Amino acid sequence: MVCTIQEKNQFDKIGENQQTTKSDDERHLSEFAAKLEWIYNDTQAKVKTRLDRIDTEVNQIFDSGAEQAKQEFENHVDSQMSAYKFNRYISLGPAGLLLWAKDKLLGLPEEVNKFYEEGRTLFIKKMDNVIDNVAKVTEKGLLEAKALISQGRVQVQQEFGALPENLQKSGQDAVNKIQSKFDTLRKSVDDKRDQLIDSLAKKYADNLQKVDDRINQMKEENKGLVDKAKDALEGIINTIIELKNMLLGVFSRAAAAIDKIIKDPIGFLRNLVNGIKQGLEKFIANIGAHLQKGLVDWLFGTLSKAGITMPKSFDFKGILDLVLQVLGLTYPNIRKRAVGILGEKTVKTLETAAEIFKILITQGPAGIWEYIKEK
Repeated sequence: MVCTIQEKNQFDKIGENQQTTKSDDERHLSEFAAKLEWIYNDTQAKVKTRLDRIDTEVNQIFDSGAEQAKQEFENHVDSQMSAYKFNRYISLGPAGLLLWAKDKLLGLPEEVNKFYEEGRTLFIKKMDNVIDNVAKVTEKGLLEAKALISQGRVQVQQEFGALPENLQKSGQDAVNKIQSKFDTLRKSVDDKRDQLIDSLAKKYADNLQKVDDRINQMKEENKGLVDKAKDALEGIINTIIELKNMLLGVFSRAAAAIDKIIKDPIGFLRNLVNGIKQGLEKFIANIGAHLQKGLVDWLFGTLSKAGITMPKSFDFKGILDLVLQVLGLTYPNIRKRAVGILGEKTVKTLETAAEIFKILITQGPAGIWEYIKEK
């Protein structure tokens, strides 16, 4: 069956339409994927902003509440202590003066410790209220962050629903990929919750420790002269005990060494004499080298600063090497001149092939002396 020209044109047109349709579908899917990515990025930015705001709000509430709770602790202890001292020293008249002198000497009675405990309990109660407020703010912020994620997911599904039916199967891959990113974003919200819990727990413990330290400071301030002297004496005694232990350790090591000497005095003297003898022998054996090195360093210190290295030995080859360095007849200088005359390429060839250049590379100008002797 022979195809007419008209039929051929129709087939070509159908092929062109199919190709155009394929290109349109690919473009549509690319735009769809880009739209989903934009929705995710926009949601991620909004969630981050909301989580950052939780940080700011929570820290402000906690720090302000903690300062207020500590101030109420201070006020309670101060008011209770002031009232106690007024009743103890002022209201009793002359008897109060005797009690004041007694307290200065022996310290306040143990009954005043209840003021510290009451203040500490008050601090904890106030901080419980602060924690409740923090929890409400945190919960509200986390719920709003999760709501933003849910909105993003809904937008993705709406875009998927608007996709032509014939492209939805291909578009499902892009949806699955972006939903996986939303799952990770949701996990970051849960991680933020755990992070806040750990951070606030540490801050709470730190603030409670400050209150306990303040209580110890107040108790120290209310100690009598006898208690303070006793504490100072205990400190001195502890220092003496530590010093004694240290000295005993030193003496025990020294005593062990003395015991060894007493058990074998001849052996000790023999080892001592042998050690001195070996030291002297090594010094005498190397004195020539030490003197030579010192003399060379003194004579050629300036030359070494100029980049001239001292020969390992002062034989003819070593002296020749030193003279050539002073005259500037070093391999780098010779090579520079050779490059200027022959060119870099030729010099590189000579370095790998010519024997005299190999000697210059490996042994320096002084190595040529051996080469001259051989020839």
